[in-house]
Amino acid sequence: MARNGAFSAAVRAALVAAGSLACTDRGDIPSPGDSGVRLPATALSPVAGAQVPHSVTRAVSLVDEDTACTIDSFDVRVRCVARDGSTVGLLGREGDGPGEFQGPSRLVRGVGGSIGVMDSRLRRFQVFLPSGELVASVGVPVPLWVPRASFGAAVLGTYSEAGDVAMFSSSLVAASVSVASGEILEEWRPASTPEAVECGPVLFGFPSAFGAWVFVDCRGRLSFVDGTGSIRTLQAPTWFEELPNERDVADFVASERRMGQSFARIRADMYRQRGRTPPGPGGSVEIDSAALEEYRQRPKSYYLLRGQETIDEQGRLWISTQRDRAEFSYIDVFALDAQYVGTVRVVGRMVDFDVLGETLVVLVEGADIAASRRIDWYEIPNGFGASNAGRTQ
Repeated sequence: MARNGAFSAAVRAALVAAGSLACTDRGDIPSPGDSGVRLPATALSPVAGAQVPHSVTRAVSLVDEDTACTIDSFDVRVRCVARDGSTVGLLGREGDGPGEFQGPSRLVRGVGGSIGVMDSRLRRFQVFLPSGELVASVGVPVPLWVPRASFGAAVLGTYSEAGDVAMFSSSLVAASVSVASGEILEEWRPASTPEAVECGPVLFGFPSAFGAWVFVDCRGRLSFVDGTGSIRTLQAPTWFEELPNERDVADFVASERRMGQSFARIRADMYRQRGRTPPGPGGSVEIDSAALEEYRQRPKSYYLLRGQETIDEQGRLWISTQRDRAEFSYIDVFALDAQYVGTVRVVGRMVDFDVLGETLVVLVEGADIAASRRIDWYEIPNGFGASNAGRTQ
């Protein structure tokens, strides 16, 4: 997934100047349980598209305005395609050597038309050209490090020092890793973190500039922390309580089955290593009916998937949301001084996206879970978000 762009001096200045901002009520913001969102979205239509294979991993990254890459988890490689639908190149193959993958999980754009691939299983960051040529391959010295920004000689990522999941966000560290050596060149931590609210703890955070962070928690609440620790908070004005649709439920069932099958394989391997017969029958994994019903009745989270946030070249934060995702999907955009900029509506069920300049690509799923996916290209209109400038909560 391509993530936060270069940190400009203007962005740093805006964050350092930010003071505290309390949440207040607005008449044009839906209350929980409202059936719709009053703020208008900018409806976009695809200008180009390319079919790509179905994959468990959700990832897309622009290399340039005309080339995008995505992970093919079943062939264990990265596929790069052009706007006209042609395949530009296939990157890597299954294995544990240089240029090979065991668990490619993240994509991030590099300089010179390159693409970075993080392999979470091998704990390795590798750089390719879209044609397939390997440029660099380095091990990452800390576990669970996730690349967050487009990169040059070094790539910015985050990891957590916490052993307890509940303390994950308060123990985040930003770490800049050398692409040549894999060593950590620089680290920093948030100067402060937002306190938990009634609906639960802070869910995750990511750096938005040197020393500055953005945190996202329940019910669409975002907190912008500058390098001095000053916090500005708002609730996303498009958020409302929305129950899962049938595609959401199908995805939940598929995910639970994959997880159950994975645990079953691990358990069976452990028994075989001890020379014992694995217990229980094989085959499909049954889904707990109570867990499924609880999921159906639980309102969806605001954000789609952590790690999909992107800061564009204008210093705007783009966040994929779980709103709808039946016929259309929605991406909210904010300025880094805690102001709502606007929302774009794209066609289909989004699973990831990326932004470069005025180009937006969206990875969408087919008509059912096992269908092939598609990468759609969009052009962001001039003046997008101007009517919402200064809108905060």
